[in-house]
Amino acid sequence: MPPRFKGVLDESRIRQLYETRGMTIMEVCRELDVSQRVLERFMRQYGIQARPKGTRKEDLVAAAERAVEMRRMRAAGRSLSEIGAEFGLSRQRVHQVLAGEG
Repeated sequence: MPPRFKGVLDESRIRQLYETRGMTIMEVCRELDVSQRVLERFMRQYGIQARPKGTRKEDLVAAAERAVEMRRMRAAGRSLSEIGAEFGLSRQRVHQVLAGEG
């Protein structure tokens, strides 16, 4: 068993790597040479919300931009099916995105 981490991780460094640069938790762990458990403890302490597993910041930004575009298309009178065809999604999935469910 590795020795227990007794240091302090710098909040600004975690935020820079995780929030600004969009690195995954595992990438930040490797960069800071700490375990996932240690990093997540400090993230909770600093109020840094973890993204869903395996999600990078740019994935979330792209999804948000896609939702904005879908809303714009819907406001312009496009049907859910038409919007779905444009994005390669089902009508039901477009409805979920527009309803804020994903």
